[in-house]
Amino acid sequence: MRGDHFKVEKVRSSYKFLMGCLLLLVLIGSVFFYRSISWDHWYMWVILMALIIYLEFASADLNQTMIYSFSHSIAYPSLFLFGPMVSLFLFGLTGLIEGIVQKKSKTQITYNFSQSALGGMLSSIVFVSLGGATIGPWYYKALIMMIAIATFITLYLLLFATEHCLLSGPNLAICIKRVFSAHLYSNVGSGFIGIIFTLFIEAYELFGIIGFSLLLIYLSKLFEAAGKISREREARLELEEEVLIDEMTQVYNFRYLNNWLNDPKEEKVSVLFLDIDNFRIFNDLYGHAEGNRILKLVTDMIKKSVRETDSVIRYGGDEFVVLLPKQDKNQAHLIAQRILENISATSKIERKTVELSIGIASSPDDTIDKRQLLMLADQAMYTAKLGGKNRAHLSAT
Repeated sequence: MRGDHFKVEKVRSSYKFLMGCLLLLVLIGSVFFYRSISWDHWYMWVILMALIIYLEFASADLNQTMIYSFSHSIAYPSLFLFGPMVSLFLFGLTGLIEGIVQKKSKTQITYNFSQSALGGMLSSIVFVSLGGATIGPWYYKALIMMIAIATFITLYLLLFATEHCLLSGPNLAICIKRVFSAHLYSNVGSGFIGIIFTLFIEAYELFGIIGFSLLLIYLSKLFEAAGKISREREARLELEEEVLIDEMTQVYNFRYLNNWLNDPKEEKVSVLFLDIDNFRIFNDLYGHAEGNRILKLVTDMIKKSVRETDSVIRYGGDEFVVLLPKQDKNQAHLIAQRILENISATSKIERKTVELSIGIASSPDDTIDKRQLLMLADQAMYTAKLGGKNRAHLSAT
């Protein structure tokens, strides 16, 4: 316990130390660049600031793992037009409001502010240092813009990954890989929007900033509507899945099978009909609690023996159906044998006799009618029982 407490305290200390370093760099940058501010376009800063706040609070919750906002796109013009100090302030504002909107802790909000502010300031310095603020060919300036954006994205995601590593535990390399794979695409998209926004401001000044701002507000509304539709669809699918899942075994139930039977689509498919041999005697001997445990164990062995694309269904009681898309009789028979082997191995470990009888029927070889296909697999299963149980039998049609 004391060791775990020491580790937690060490992580907290490292996190606060890193946050302190970031804040110190932001403070030094503020002091150094404050006098270089040109107040000629202060009204544009106010518009951008108001837009950042609005878009952060209007951020679109696209799904349970991704929240998207255009706020970084709004802050990007400051990198290219207003210098390091304004970039520091506007990007810091995005981090601050983002932390508040997402209801993070005070420490995390401070870290959010620091990483965004530092990224904005350093990226603007890169842009100015490479000559992006001076007059030159358009393609050269576009290249410098992309380098500055790449600087911000890289630094921002690296600091985000470091925070995630300190708070969650995986090593830094794994955190970097996860963060970049999850957030790189959306950040690059925000960067390109930021470049376009900058070009609008340079070309049309106040009218450009107002016109493009209205466009981004409209797009944020579309994203918000898309997020709402996505969440509703996910909730509906989860509800439908709950209705179609057997509570005890967590595989599909008869309702799912009935939906499949009523689907008129013809397909190449094999059906396994499985029944646990002498399960009633097993229940009487060991009790219903042990019987339920064995049901779950058998279900796990069936799932282990089939592909992810196959559907395992609890037909009722101790009977199961497995749908094997694009499998013929011979392939289905191999899968049935694999199930029997896995059940036999588990039975030896459990030191209890657990056996299955399996019937196999295939479409289109036996019939294209799904209900008849299920009936043929059921009949083949009873033939397997009559033949001595603990075996698989192919439909004879």
